[in-house]
Amino acid sequence: MDSVVSKYARQKWKKYLNASMLIFLVASMFYFRLPSLAYNWFQIAWLTPEACRVSLWLSGYQAVVQARKIEGVSRNLSGLTYNTGSGTLYATVNTPARVIELSTDGEVLRSMPIHGVSDVEGIAHISDNLYLISDERTGRLHYIEIPEGQKNGVDADNGLVLSARRIHPNLGVEALAWDRENRHVLVGFEKWPIRIQMIDQERFSSPPTGEIHEWQASGWSGLFISDLASIEKDRVSGNYFLLSDESAILTEYSPEGLPLGILPLWAGFNGLKRTIPQAEGLALAPGGEIFIVSEPNFFYRYEKKNAPSCGMRQGMTSALNV
Repeated sequence: MDSVVSKYARQKWKKYLNASMLIFLVASMFYFRLPSLAYNWFQIAWLTPEACRVSLWLSGYQAVVQARKIEGVSRNLSGLTYNTGSGTLYATVNTPARVIELSTDGEVLRSMPIHGVSDVEGIAHISDNLYLISDERTGRLHYIEIPEGQKNGVDADNGLVLSARRIHPNLGVEALAWDRENRHVLVGFEKWPIRIQMIDQERFSSPPTGEIHEWQASGWSGLFISDLASIEKDRVSGNYFLLSDESAILTEYSPEGLPLGILPLWAGFNGLKRTIPQAEGLALAPGGEIFIVSEPNFFYRYEKKNAPSCGMRQGMTSALNV
């Protein structure tokens, strides 16, 4: 009798376990938006020639610098921006707060502490020596100046307190970018929900006079990433580029919100030998190069190696490392 009861208990426990695993798998699929990703990947694969011409065509890119460790940084590498004047990159380290100037090969040129912020995340180059940074925990944006050759610390002013509600103290302003053409700041919130605000530069004046708009993806599925780590706007095409840590992909959208491209950050795609861990910062150069930094301290550079072509091969086959 005991053996029969024990066998029944094991079978019942096995059923509960299988059901729990099934629920977990289904929940994971929808949390990471895998059905939406598959749908949009298929949609991108069949872009019209007109849509292809305005796309940066991410499938044609290859990783030419991979997982280069940033010297002097052991963890917490975060935001990234490109300075068109100097031709160099500026990255942030959130704790303790620092800004690091990098060459386009990931070589450290200088490193400076930032005073007046506690959890710096995003950084955007505005003009000349002027930058904007975000403090995720306080929800403030700060202007900072980084003169050429300066190696001492930089100071942040009082900043602007955003009015957007934050659900969690560590899920505030995650991404920053500067739209030079329209002269507004792109502000990205990490998740729950992912939000991208477009803030007129006049909003930073005293008293503030500019407006705040919100950019959204089009289509039934909207954004098909589970979090937002960084954002950029291409000055040539006007397209938006969204980097996701959890989904481990870089996506391209038209200004109207139409998905145009997907760059998987997975091993075996686009020349990557290993999956990029915890992608955090994104920057675009005028020549089309794509730069990504990831925690704890890795640097990546992508360059376009293949000519654009539309059709099924664009979205599926050509992304693979062949």
